[in-house]
Amino acid sequence: MRAKSALAVAAGLLVLACLWYVQAPPRSADAYRERAVKTAETLRSQVQTTRIWLRTVADDESTRPAASVGFREAEEDAGNAASTFESYDPPTGTDALRRRLTTLAGEVTEALAQVRIAAHRGQWRELPQRGAALAELSERLDELEEQAKS
Repeated sequence: MRAKSALAVAAGLLVLACLWYVQAPPRSADAYRERAVKTAETLRSQVQTTRIWLRTVADDESTRPAASVGFREAEEDAGNAASTFESYDPPTGTDALRRRLTTLAGEVTEALAQVRIAAHRGQWRELPQRGAALAELSERLDELEEQAKS
């Protein structure tokens, strides 16, 4: 019985160590850049998802309630990714990358919020105008990813 308890405690500690490793803030500039790339990828994915929802609504290929849920989820996911990245302390030499990504993340979440708000208000005709900035934001995120990788 004692051996089983010790094994269970050891297994629990191992799980906690693994969770800490996955959630631990990046310590090196390379690790920070890697997190920046992952964050930009997530933001870009949410922008692209919203653009797909906008197209399906415009083409009458989805219901408005489904699109509204998609818009809300995209904004939430982008906001979560941005706030997680913003919580990391940038290692020396990465301040410019942090400024650039956090500024861009703010623009992304604001653009996604504008789409969500318009849909919630029933302003479906305004969605193309509200979503117009998304293509450019997607390109800027892609550029940031490429620059952070090099």
